[in-house]
Amino acid sequence: MFSAATLTLALALGTTQLFTVGVAGDLDRALASRSGDVGMDLSITAEAPAQHWVVERVSQLSARERVELYIGRPRLRDARKMPNLATRVRDFYADPAVRGFDAMRAEWFAGFQGVVFTTPRELVQLQVMVARNLFFQDRPVDAGTVRAEIERIRRVRAELAGLELFAERNVVFAASYDTQRGSGREVFGRGVSRGRVERQAGTFQFLQPDAPGAERRTAMAQLQSSLSAAAPTTFFFEGHGRETALQFAGKLTSAELAELLAANDEQRIVISASCQGHGFARRVLDELRRKAPAQRLPVIVVPEEYGQDFVTDAFNDDFKRVELGLATGESTLGKLMERANIATSVYVPDEQNRPMQIL
Repeated sequence: MFSAATLTLALALGTTQLFTVGVAGDLDRALASRSGDVGMDLSITAEAPAQHWVVERVSQLSARERVELYIGRPRLRDARKMPNLATRVRDFYADPAVRGFDAMRAEWFAGFQGVVFTTPRELVQLQVMVARNLFFQDRPVDAGTVRAEIERIRRVRAELAGLELFAERNVVFAASYDTQRGSGREVFGRGVSRGRVERQAGTFQFLQPDAPGAERRTAMAQLQSSLSAAAPTTFFFEGHGRETALQFAGKLTSAELAELLAANDEQRIVISASCQGHGFARRVLDELRRKAPAQRLPVIVVPEEYGQDFVTDAFNDDFKRVELGLATGESTLGKLMERANIATSVYVPDEQNRPMQIL
């Protein structure tokens, strides 16, 4: 079934960055075992041996095997809730932006100064990102465009590394309302994560319109006012979600959020700690591009990519505590990229206001 092995990865797009991921599936375990890295804490800094091994292994895989390796094990507390592998592969290919993925050749990703791969899965992750970004630019998939896109990702990541997620920003912390069985304790918007975001924020507003006694109409008006304010704003959502909507004020659809974000051209950051956040993020971006093509796209951060559920538990999930830096108070985009799980996705607007995935 699933290996419990954890590898420390180093994918340096500009500088060496460390990621911790769970390695899943017989394929990944078999590949890893060839280099003796299962169960070890691995950090390879000698580029040539690491790249040679990874490129060689990935070049031996079919497109379907690469997808299965990439999807891996979602961050589920209860694996029985996980969609079967065939469904997840189907969902992967349902994204038109990955249509160039099958044509990716492993050797196109070798030989970059400062780029270190320590597992096949990490190289495949970069292949997916590059395929999406070339789709957004309407560019063909070949050795030249792939290598140019890798350099562009390196450059943009370095440029945005210092972007603060909460500090000196107008922060709207929005949460679903739900309670734990038995204890009745609230699941979302609880004290620890909420308090640590508030301590970093320039201004802070907490909205939970579905809670008993709350006014849903008032909360939506407050959200609209905050997102249209002439100030850098972060919309942080914690709660239930699906690809089409967040559970907020009953239901906040991707189209509704896009309309709120289109209010002005201030820099917006959207962070959604919810299930199926990647699909929701892509819908928001598509809605904005269709309805307000001149509107500056937001930076969007979500903790999952493959349509799986994301389990959040107060302050105990790594996405909020570690990756967003709430435990240390170091919440910048650069720090997030250093710490991120391989499933975490980050979209930013590029120089022509097109979506660009950098993680």
